[in-house]
Amino acid sequence: EADPNNTFEVLYDLKEDLENNIYAVGKVSANTLYHRGLIIKFNPQGGIIWRKEFSEQGYSIVLSYLDELNNGTLVVIGSIGKPFFDNDPHVSHLILRIDKNGKTISTKRVYKSYGSGVQNCVIDLQGNYICASNIQKDVSSFINGYLVKFSLNGDSIWTREFSHRDDRDEGFYNIA
Repeated sequence: EADPNNTFEVLYDLKEDLENNIYAVGKVSANTLYHRGLIIKFNPQGGIIWRKEFSEQGYSIVLSYLDELNNGTLVVIGSIGKPFFDNDPHVSHLILRIDKNGKTISTKRVYKSYGSGVQNCVIDLQGNYICASNIQKDVSSFINGYLVKFSLNGDSIWTREFSHRDDRDEGFYNIA
């Protein structure tokens, strides 16, 4: 029988802030599909300053991108969703704003679909986020590449779906 305390942590993004601290974002898997989002803050020497997990009953959270704003606020982007076997399975993009002590300032969910997930993001010249993602519209459809653009506040600017074949999954995993 699996040990319920056995966990597996994955880090998807690392960023250095203006004070040379390093932030890592990712997920904690605990032998289940209900992942917990993870942020770890390290000092410049690599020692852990704090570690915070984000969870919500009945949801899986994966954090995949972090950015520091000029005022020191951190923007963390990822996914939150209910697994395929649950009632109302879906995934939304999750936008967290936190302070440098790990305290949540705000959360916002955008772009709800049957299946999707933020993979990586970039910032455009106007300070908006463009994220590479995947989208699955329902249980029987294939995954398509998906780009989303939203403002710093999480307001939708545009979305674009990409598919060259109707008979296979095609996803995006990075953007530059």
